[in-house]
Amino acid sequence: MKTYVLAVLTAATLTFAAAAYAMPADTATPSSPGGWSLTGSGAIRNTVTNAILASANGSAHSEEAGLNPKGQFHLFFTGVEDTKMDVLCLSVIGNKAGVFGKLAQPAQLGSTTYPYGGISVTDNGSASASPRDQVTWWVGPAAPNQALCTFLAASGGFSPVTDGNFVVNDQQPGGMLGLLAPPSVPAGLVRLG
Repeated sequence: MKTYVLAVLTAATLTFAAAAYAMPADTATPSSPGGWSLTGSGAIRNTVTNAILASANGSAHSEEAGLNPKGQFHLFFTGVEDTKMDVLCLSVIGNKAGVFGKLAQPAQLGSTTYPYGGISVTDNGSASASPRDQVTWWVGPAAPNQALCTFLAASGGFSPVTDGNFVVNDQQPGGMLGLLAPPSVPAGLVRLG
């Protein structure tokens, strides 16, 4: 009987492990039901030298409608920023997300210093999907509000990643919040690249 129970437990463990391994990559869920999330990483490489020109990796999660955003991303953009960003806002519209926050080290663009930065992403599926996920890096002079992240989410990403995969999740009923009237570009916001 002990051998039978052990065999059943082993089979059950292997079944659950196989099921977990077989789950698709784009199944990350937000921290709470009804919330939003953006997780993953992506890089853009020089096609000749293969050097990384820009990259972002981390995760952001919020409750419904972007309330209580949390998370951190590492942002790199050649000659401008290579720093961590603490998430202050997150917005998701369909397969697009925008995240913005306080930079641990301000970005420098010419003679102007930007203490805030973030990314906008278009999630086009798994890492092997075509077209690839797209990302855009942003910097700004002022603390973000939800309207800024809604602008970023509505914008989506512009540059296809050469490495990595982002996962955007909208677990909110009526998740197309913000599409009725596209917001205008917030004052002082600068798109990199």
